[in-house]
Formats: sequence, C-alpha cells, structure tokens
Amino acid sequence: MKRIFVALLQTALIASLAACAADSEGPAVESVSAAVTANAINWVVSCHDLALRSCNDPNACASGANLTNGIEVMVWTVDYSTRLAHLTVQNGPYASRIGYSRIDDDGNPNRPYISAALTGQCF
Repeated sequence: MKRIFVALLQTALIASLAACAADSEGPAVESVSAAVTANAINWVVSCHDLALRSCNDPNACASGANLTNGIEVMVWTVDYSTRLAHLTVQNGPYASRIGYSRIDDDGNPNRPYISAALTGQCF
C-alpha cells in the first residue's frame, strides 16, 4: 500500500512539473509588457524620444542622438542595475550607432521603452 502511495505521489509531482514546463512560453507578441531580449532584435516602444548614451549611466553621456518609436535595435546586453541596454541602432537617422538606452520606466514592466515585441503602442 505504501509503495502504491509513493508511486502516485511521484506521478503527480512529475505531471505538475511537466504542466509548468509546457506553460512557460514567455510573453505573447501582442503583450504590452514584453521584456527586452538580449542578443536579439528589439524595438523602441517609447512615446517620447529615447536618448542614446555613450556610457552605461542613465544620467550621463547623452550622445545627442534620440531614438523614436518603431526604431529597430539590436540589443547585445542588458544591465538590470542601471536599466540600460547596450545596443546597435538598425534603422532610421542613427543607423549603425552603438550606445546605451533605457529599457523601461524605472523597472515598471507596464511601461517598456525597448521591447522584443513590436506592439504598435508606445509608453
């Protein structure tokens, strides 16, 4: 009896873990809070001009280049302590420029500035 009970518990545990793994897809393309993704193409989804910086400091090194909504960027890395992405601009007037830009509104996932999903909305 004890052996049957242990086998049932093991089966239930395996089934619940498999269900969790199957449900962990990540954000949908139309998701407002789709996160920035490193080593991938992302888009600027900010309603205001997003400063391109020459250093990994959110309060310094503004290069004079401002990225607008819909600009495509290649994000290389994300520094979550400064909330900046190291990126290369892919199109627009600053194409091929390399620098850093804010990824969101101070960690608010509902106000992304750079997103892996082009939502058609800006924040």
